[in-house]
Amino acid sequence: EVYRRLENFAEEDREDERRRRVVSIDLVMQQTCHVLRFMADEHRFAFERFYKRRLAAEQDRLVRTGSSQKLTELPLKMVHKYVGIFSGVDLEEAVFARIYTRGLVFTDQDPAGCFDVRLFADALLEYQLDLGRLVSAYRLLPRMLAALKRLRAYGHFGTLPTFAKPRGTTVGRGRASRKR
Repeated sequence: EVYRRLENFAEEDREDERRRRVVSIDLVMQQTCHVLRFMADEHRFAFERFYKRRLAAEQDRLVRTGSSQKLTELPLKMVHKYVGIFSGVDLEEAVFARIYTRGLVFTDQDPAGCFDVRLFADALLEYQLDLGRLVSAYRLLPRMLAALKRLRAYGHFGTLPTFAKPRGTTVGRGRASRKR
């Protein structure tokens, strides 16, 4: 009977371990899905941010040239070029046009369709185009610019290039100073 009780305990331990394994696999799958969802949201946000900034820059360029035209969306070729740069995949025009049309919203007032950045970014992610380069640029760029600013503040980079120094000045400690 003692032997039978030991077998029952061993069997219960095995059953408990099986339950723990199933729970741990479920937790791993749940956390993996959470990470993938977070990465997709990060890629979507990075593309939306880039698109809005690029659109504002193009609008400023048009204003500087004296054009009264107002841009509501970037030119198709420009978006195609940037998607190729950020994803590392040079898409054929037909494939890109298919993805681009997934980003269009059609209404009764606008039967031609208007471009929605969020839908387009979702379509890019559905086609498994990785925008990790853009995400990492948004993560690293502020740090790189801050480091460059610190280096300039300590005088490692002069503020005036050598060909632009006014006569009688030297570059030191981050700003031009007069010779004494």
